Amino acid sequence: MPTPKPVNEYVAGIMALLESEGQAALLAEIAAALQVKAQSQTNQTRVISAVSLAADQKEAIAKALADEAINFAVDPKIIGGLVVEQGGRRLDLSLKRTLI
Repeated sequence: MPTPKPVNEYVAGIMALLESEGQAALLAEIAAALQVKAQSQTNQTRVISAVSLAADQKEAIAKALADEAINFAVDPKIIGGLVVEQGGRRLDLSLKRTLI
């Protein structure tokens, strides 16, 4: 059996509160909901650019990544290029990273 990881103080506080209110049974439900959320976020593809991309640029990126459901975001702090987050990985192709 694997050794349990230490519990964050905030998580411990929530657990204690649920226990004191007789709602400890909700912990399994909360854990399941958090796991579903984490899995959906891991599978979500996000592309960040310094400026808003044109529709044809978005289509080309979606085709290159073989993903139709991409979340496009704008962050001028990256200066130029793209940052791609997919499957829990981050590929930083930004000008900011190159300059640092």
